[in-house]
Amino acid sequence: MKRLWVRPAFRGSRLSERLVLTAIGHASSAGFDAMYLDTFPGTMKSAFKMYLRLGFKPCAPYNESDFDGIVFMRRPLP
Repeated sequence: MKRLWVRPAFRGSRLSERLVLTAIGHASSAGFDAMYLDTFPGTMKSAFKMYLRLGFKPCAPYNESDFDGIVFMRRPLP
């Protein structure tokens, strides 16, 4: 999953969570067995907490990104 962005006016409405759950559903229906993302917990605290709540766990890097503070995450799909 790449670049999930919700405009400030819509934050706090759980729209991000609904978008992530929809993406998970589409990926699962398409036959994928896991979903990956990367985030910056230091500056995106609420997003990081949401990802953890939705079953994402930190994992080994899946690309060669060298940004300071980046965390790679993975969630198995049903």
